[in-house]
Amino acid sequence: MDRLGLAGIVLIILGVVLLKTGFMDNVVATLLWPILEGSSEGKAVILLVMMGSLLVLSSFITSSSRLNPKIFPGSWFDGRRYLLISIVTMFVTCVVGLITEVWIRLKFNVSLFTVFTAVNPTPSTTSIMHTHVFKSVIGYMVSLMGETAPHHINTGLAILQYASPFAFLALISLPLAYIAGLLAMTGMRDSYKVISAFGLTVAIIGMMDGGMFSQPFLIGLGILLFMYFAENRFSPRLLVKPGLIILMIILAGFAIELGGTNTDHYTLTVINQHEPVNMTSYNVTAVQHTDDKTIYTLKTSEGDKAIIKKVFVDFQGKADASFMTWNFYSYV
Repeated sequence: MDRLGLAGIVLIILGVVLLKTGFMDNVVATLLWPILEGSSEGKAVILLVMMGSLLVLSSFITSSSRLNPKIFPGSWFDGRRYLLISIVTMFVTCVVGLITEVWIRLKFNVSLFTVFTAVNPTPSTTSIMHTHVFKSVIGYMVSLMGETAPHHINTGLAILQYASPFAFLALISLPLAYIAGLLAMTGMRDSYKVISAFGLTVAIIGMMDGGMFSQPFLIGLGILLFMYFAENRFSPRLLVKPGLIILMIILAGFAIELGGTNTDHYTLTVINQHEPVNMTSYNVTAVQHTDDKTIYTLKTSEGDKAIIKKVFVDFQGKADASFMTWNFYSYV
């Protein structure tokens, strides 16, 4: 095994140690926060283990003389087609994630520009800007194996009942993106393998947790696009095409975020509320009942996150779900 394989083993060991012991949890979370868009221990563990596995497997493939060169590319030019498959797979999956978010809101006849909160079995949120549609499948698979994620890691399982069957696309796209990316790495020189392994891992994390407009996906996609256009060589001008593609996605995200912002008030639409909730702290100015929906108009100076955290607690076991409009300016 070469040095990349050994480095991969070290990363995997670090990931397992972090998961089992929480060793240097705060330090690792702080270092990775700008990349993973949050201080989730789960995402940090996945980054270390998945990137490590890519380096180990790539080392094994490269050193094996028995593997068919028609399947495992022996040159970077041959490997580009596999990298393209990986990129397209993840991009299409993110598009399906956006479509699923729209579909959920159309089913309940609510605005597309809302944060959806499912409260059973544990509260989870999802929106067009940061989707947890595919993350919910992870929670489902963990539960099928009879395992329970650590209490501080939210697997988004509550979202799955509303996102099925589209969410299960992840069971195909995740391994396809991983395997195609692994095959693409085979013909690269070592430095490019490390960069690609990092980019692929971060992009997959973003695809599963955040979607099209998430920080990890944009960072990972940008790296992989650069690797695709670079053709195993570096030149500053090769950053132009990847940069333009990422910029267009970012601008589309900002357009949706700003276009969907309501600065005047919040609208909280609660689905199947079957028990009363003390709404004193929400500063409710109007209440409307329509079929299975209770619609509250809120005039409050609190930001999106603060209100949603209260919804988590106050509506747990008293309603099925809720949709709330957002205010982009509450984050700035």
